[in-house]
Amino acid sequence: MRNTTFTLFLLILCFLAVDLSAQRERNSGSKSAAIHQFKLSAFAEMVDSDSVRIVGRIDVPYRALQFLKTGYNFSAGFEANISLTNKDGKQIGKQSWKKNIVADNYIESTSGGIAHYLTAQFVIAKGTYTMTGILMDNDTRKSGVKKESIDLQKLNDAVFLLPPVLLEEKSGEWGFGKNQFPISGSQLDVGNNSLSIILSGKVKPGAFKLQSAVTENKKSDDWTFSADYDSETGIFSEEINLLRSELNSIKMFVAAKLSQGKQSSLQTKQIIMKRPGLSRSITNVEEAIEQMRYILESEERKQLNDSNRREREQLFLVFWANRDPTPGTSKNELMDEYYMRVAYAKQNFESFQPGWKTDMGMIYILFGPPNEVDRYDRPSQRYSRRTWHFYRINRSFVFEDDTGFGDYRLTTPFMRHY
Repeated sequence: MRNTTFTLFLLILCFLAVDLSAQRERNSGSKSAAIHQFKLSAFAEMVDSDSVRIVGRIDVPYRALQFLKTGYNFSAGFEANISLTNKDGKQIGKQSWKKNIVADNYIESTSGGIAHYLTAQFVIAKGTYTMTGILMDNDTRKSGVKKESIDLQKLNDAVFLLPPVLLEEKSGEWGFGKNQFPISGSQLDVGNNSLSIILSGKVKPGAFKLQSAVTENKKSDDWTFSADYDSETGIFSEEINLLRSELNSIKMFVAAKLSQGKQSSLQTKQIIMKRPGLSRSITNVEEAIEQMRYILESEERKQLNDSNRREREQLFLVFWANRDPTPGTSKNELMDEYYMRVAYAKQNFESFQPGWKTDMGMIYILFGPPNEVDRYDRPSQRYSRRTWHFYRINRSFVFEDDTGFGDYRLTTPFMRHY
C-alpha cells in the first residue's frame, strides 16, 4: 500500500520547487505558461422563430499567460479567435483579436482570479454546430484549443426552450444587456447577492408557463418559481431572479420548464458553487473526488465510497483543508496545483482512456512537468519510448508505446491503479 503522507510530501516538495522555479523563470521571461487554462463558453438566446443568437466568450486568466517585467509593471501579449462551424465543417463565422494586457505586480500576473474576456456573436438556424476557441501566447508561442458543441436540432419544434443562461452583475457590455455577465456555472461566488437566469425559447402565439428551481439533481417536482406569460410573436426571453438560499451545496442544478397546453420542454444547467479553498480548476466535484485516487489512503477511499453525495462533498473539503499550506487564506495552493495538473493531463495525455487516468497522466499529476524528456521512436515497428527525468527528486520514469497509437505505459509500475 502506498504511503499517502509520503506521496503528499513529494507533491508538496515538487509544487514548491516548481513554484519557486517558475517565479525565477517568469521574472527572466523564460517560463512556458499554462495556456490550456483558458475557458470557452457558449450562451444562447432566441432572436426570431427560426434563429438563435450565440454569444461565445473566451476567459483568459492571467496565470495562463507569460507576463514579462516592463518597468514597474508586467505585460503579456496574446492572440485569440472564436469560430463557429456547422456539422459539415463549413465555417459560419469567426472573430479574431490581438491583445496586450498589463498587470501591476507579479502576484496579479499569476492570478487565476483575474481574467481578460473576449466575446463574439453569431446568429444561426436549426442544426448542430461546433464553437472553437484558440489562444496563443505571443512570448512562448504556446497555444491551446477548446471546443463547445451547440445542438439546435429541435429548434423547429413548436415549444422549445434553450438552456438557461446564468447572469451576474459585472461592469461592461457582455451580450445580454449592460452589466449583465453570463456565467458558465463553474465556481459561482456565494458572496454575490445578484444572480439571475434568462429563459429563452419559442412557443405558439398565446399563453405559456415558465417554471424554475435550484435542485441537487437534474429533475425537479418542486418548482420554486412559476409564472404565466403571453407571447404575440412566438418567441420569448425572460429574466428570473434566483434565491441565494437555494444555493446551499457545492454541486447544484438549475432546472427550467416551459409549458404550453400539453407540450413542454425541459432544460437543466449544472452549477458549482465557489467555496474558500476550492480550486478554480474544478468543474465537477464527483469527478474531482475520483481524481484523488493517487493520494488517498484505502480508509479515506472507503469512507468516501460509503458516504452520500452531501457527505462526500464535506469529506472532500475537509481532506484538502487539512492539507492547505496556507490555512486562513482563500486559496489552497496545493489543491490548485493538483487540479491544474489534472487538467493538463486531461488535455495532453488522452489515449484509450481519459488523460488523467493514464500512466503519463499519473506521473505528471504527482510530480509535475519533467525537467528533461528523452525520445526514441521506431515508426516501422510502431514502437516509441519516452523517458522523463526529474532532477529535483532524482528519479526517471520510462514509458513505452508498442501500439503506435500513443498509449504509453510505464515499464516499471509506480503504484497500483484504482
